[in-house]
Amino acid sequence: ATEILRMATERPLQARLDPKAHMVIRDGSYVSTTKNPQFSIVIDGEQLHPGWFVIEVEIFGKGMAFAPVLYVEHRAEWSRFSTYHLKPMGEGRFEAIGLIEDEVLRLRLDPADCEGAFGIKTFSLRQVGLVGSFRRAYRVDRKAARAALLQIKTHKSIKQFARDLAGILNYHGP
Repeated sequence: ATEILRMATERPLQARLDPKAHMVIRDGSYVSTTKNPQFSIVIDGEQLHPGWFVIEVEIFGKGMAFAPVLYVEHRAEWSRFSTYHLKPMGEGRFEAIGLIEDEVLRLRLDPADCEGAFGIKTFSLRQVGLVGSFRRAYRVDRKAARAALLQIKTHKSIKQFARDLAGILNYHGP
């Protein structure tokens, strides 16, 4: 029963961005001092677990090109990690929907690959279920999502179904 509930529900995480490397705060803005500004994502309370997630961020700044990337550390010292490029949604908004299959040790968000001043207007991280992920994949590519659903009969594997959905939802970056 717990597994079925987890597959169907969505829950927001109490996540915040903490400037980590190559940034200073000046006049209320973040200022990247190199081409590799980084935030740690700190989660208070219940953590991000293996499964589906949605991350959204709204960034603003003049003269900067934003291409945010989420890094998920699975093994100590970043010896094993996953990356998720956030897709531009317009007007400084970016989003990624992803599937994490391993333990989560730490999270990092790199908002840009250039120097400059910028701000974060909104940031959210949510754990989502398989049902919500299917709905999102169906909106992206109905034919592929339907084919993935029909493949459950062949594979008899929810894991393979989830991987098929992840392939539909994955944004490979600019």
